[in-house]
Amino acid sequence: MEFNVFIELQTSGGYLLFYKVGVVAEHKGLYEQVDSPHPNLRRDSAELFIKEVIPPLLLTLVSYCIIY
Repeated sequence: MEFNVFIELQTSGGYLLFYKVGVVAEHKGLYEQVDSPHPNLRRDSAELFIKEVIPPLLLTLVSYCIIY
């Protein structure tokens, strides 16, 4: 199922900007967490070992209008 997600931003210059939000699925991720080689800087907690891929978002300007 594909969802269409849009966001709207209001600028200080009196514009409404409408963006379509997409996810770049074929991308590996935005960052990779790597442990330090120094023992005193390594992660100890189990929660810190959870690896979640954070995909990059693609914002596409769809429309805009002047509000004042």
